[in-house]
Amino acid sequence: MRSVSIMKNINNKLLKKFKQSFNKNQTNHVIANAIAKNGIKNASFNNDILKIHNNVFSHEIQQPSITNQQSSGRCWIFASLNMARLEAMKNLNIEDLELSQSYLYFYDKLEKVNNFLENVIQNGLNLDFNDPLFKYLMDSPADDGGFWEWFLGLINKYGIVPKYLMDDTFDAKSSREFIEILNTKAKECASKIIKASKNNASEQQLRKLKIIALNDIYNIASKTLGIPPEKFDFQYRDKDKKIQKIKNITPLEFYKKYIGDNVLNNKVNLVSDPRKIHPYGKVLSSKYFNSVYESPNNLQLNVPMKELIEATKKSILDGVSVPFACDVSKFHDRKSGIMDLNVYDYNNTLVYLNLNREQRLNLHQSLPTHLMNIVGVDIDSNGNIIKWKVENSWGEDIAFKGIFSMSNDWFKEYNYQCVVDKKYVQSKYLKGLEQEHIILDYTDPLAYLH
Repeated sequence: MRSVSIMKNINNKLLKKFKQSFNKNQTNHVIANAIAKNGIKNASFNNDILKIHNNVFSHEIQQPSITNQQSSGRCWIFASLNMARLEAMKNLNIEDLELSQSYLYFYDKLEKVNNFLENVIQNGLNLDFNDPLFKYLMDSPADDGGFWEWFLGLINKYGIVPKYLMDDTFDAKSSREFIEILNTKAKECASKIIKASKNNASEQQLRKLKIIALNDIYNIASKTLGIPPEKFDFQYRDKDKKIQKIKNITPLEFYKKYIGDNVLNNKVNLVSDPRKIHPYGKVLSSKYFNSVYESPNNLQLNVPMKELIEATKKSILDGVSVPFACDVSKFHDRKSGIMDLNVYDYNNTLVYLNLNREQRLNLHQSLPTHLMNIVGVDIDSNGNIIKWKVENSWGEDIAFKGIFSMSNDWFKEYNYQCVVDKKYVQSKYLKGLEQEHIILDYTDPLAYLH
C-alpha cells in the first residue's frame, strides 16, 4: 500500500508557499501598511456603521449622571446600582443620585475571603496542590469580578448608602495592589488551615484561624476603603427645589424604604445558552465561589435568545432598565461606543471569522466579561429592534458621553445574561426556577469569574 505523507511540522517549503500566496494579492501590502500605521481595529473600522448608531432611540429611560469604575473590576456593582438608583430617585423625588459602590465593595471583599476559606475547609483539605480543583480554588480569593446574585446577596444583607457617605478611595479606583494584598493574606491563612488540618486540628479550630484572617481582611479594607457607616443622615434637594432630610437611618433601612427589597428580589437572571447539554427552562448554577456565603450563587434561567430579547424589550418599554452581562471585547469600538458585528471589517482586512455562538462557548472563545445597563431601545415602524441604548460605567470621556450603542445582531451573538422582573418572562420558563438546578462544571465559561 502506498504510504501517505502527513506533515506535522512547519517547513521552509510550506512557508514559501504561504509567502507566494500573500504576495499574489497586492491589496495585502496596502492593508499591511495601514495596520502597521494605525493598528488592526483602526485600519478595519467601518465608517458606514456611524449612520446606524446615531444615538437616537425610540424609547429611552431617564438618564442620571454617568458613573466611572476607573481601573477596577467592579462593573457588576456599578451596573446593578445604576439600575437600583432609578427606583430610589423615583421614591425620593430627585433628579440624580449615585449610590456608594465602595460600600458594597468593602463587604464583598470580606465575604469573598470568608467564602474562599470555607471552600478550603470544606473542599480543599484533601486535595493535592497540583489538583485542577485546588488550583481553581486558589486562583483569585478576593478578585473584583462578580454576578447579579452576588450583588443581591450583598445589598440584602448590608443595605446601601449614598455615594458621598463612602466615596471611592485611591485603591477603590485602582484596585490591583489592594487585591494582591488581600489574595496573599487569604492564601496565607489557607496554608495555615491546611497545615492545622494535617495535624488533626478540629473543624472548630480551623474556623478560629479563619476568624483571625477575616479580622486582618477587615483591617486592610478599613484602611484602604474606609469604615462603612452604620447610621447616617441624608440631606438632599428634591425636584420641587425643597430641602429634605432623612435622619438616623441604617443602610439596610434606606435600601428597604427607598429602593425596596421586594423590587430587586422579584427579578430573575436570564441567560441564553444554546448548547444542547443545557435545556431551555432550566436553571444553570455555579458552585464553590460566591460573595455572601449564605446567599444563592449565580442562578441563571436558560431561555431562547428570542425570549431574552423580548423580556428585555418589555422591561425597557415599561421604564425599567436592565443590567446585562456580555462579552464586551468582541466587535466593540471604545472610542465611538459602538457594539456592532460590522464595526470592524475584518472580512476584507484580515480574514473571515465564522464561529457561531454555540461554538464560541464550547471552545471558550467567548464568555461574559462585563456588566452594563440597558436604558433604551430603538424600534422601527415595522416593530423591528435596530439597536439598544447602553449605560456603561467607564466615565463620560468615551463613547457618546458614556453612552454606548449596541445593535440587536450584536445582542444576539455576544449578550449572555439579562436581569429582568419575572413578570416579563413567560410562565413556561419560570417553572424552571422551582425545578432541580443544573450545576455547571467549575471550568464552564458561564460558571466562573471573569
